Amino acid sequence: SALLSGGRPREAQAWIGRGRDAGAGSRTLSHWGPLAAIADPEIGPARGSSALAALSPLVAQGAFSPAALHRLATVLDALNYNVPIDIWDAANRTRQPTGGFLPPTGTLQSLAAASKANRSGETLLLVMAALGKDGPASANLLGLGDSLRALLRIRRTDLARQLAVEALLPIWPRRAVF
Repeated sequence: SALLSGGRPREAQAWIGRGRDAGAGSRTLSHWGPLAAIADPEIGPARGSSALAALSPLVAQGAFSPAALHRLATVLDALNYNVPIDIWDAANRTRQPTGGFLPPTGTLQSLAAASKANRSGETLLLVMAALGKDGPASANLLGLGDSLRALLRIRRTDLARQLAVEALLPIWPRRAVF
């Protein structure tokens, strides 16, 4: 998790691979693989979607709370991944969380307009306003999803992926579930 939070997804993937090669990774580190793929701006949704297969056992075994499933689905959808059906199904069996920081009325509309007009500086400032002072981990799902989409529109995939990691890391399972 330290490599991912430090913006070093390639090194995290290498670490996961070394554990797998040593025979321990499939049981202890493989659940970090999807988050490492999400973090890497060089891995697009087409290639990264295959890494999401490791999420299915975690979802089936209840490693994510209902709120965490909604957060995961929101992030994946905003980053243009084909969200695995088991994640959608599990999330849709519960009410969508309404908590978290929600910006003042008009902020999300301004964010969308600025990003569509490719006004990078304004978009970045509005992303900060949309996420609030505590950042993506405690942002409302609407603000989080809109912020990630806006960053992708202005071609700041690196920032979108880093914010995605910040949003998911607190809810990510710390160990594989068996």
